[in-house]
Amino acid sequence: MSYRRDKAASCEWTHWVISHRKRLLACGVPSQVFEKEQAWRDFLDHGYYSNAHGQPALIDVDEMPDAEALALCVFLEEHEGEDCSTLGLLQFRFKRGSHSC
Repeated sequence: MSYRRDKAASCEWTHWVISHRKRLLACGVPSQVFEKEQAWRDFLDHGYYSNAHGQPALIDVDEMPDAEALALCVFLEEHEGEDCSTLGLLQFRFKRGSHSC
């Protein structure tokens, strides 16, 4: 039996990428991080993303310039839930939202 992708979910993800591509690139997020949904989810869960084990991260929120990191924080506040680890890291960094101390 072959694995079948959920066509509606795939179309929804493609639409999401098209809608947000320019803004994510402006935030300093490499396209490899958001072109595949699983890579995006990994980034949101960990605050960094590497496309291969043992390779340097393509993106790490702790190493992003402030302007890009703040723009990404605002984007995630608009599009992700409170359980997003990357959002929490950025909110803490900029003392924003419910994650600020």
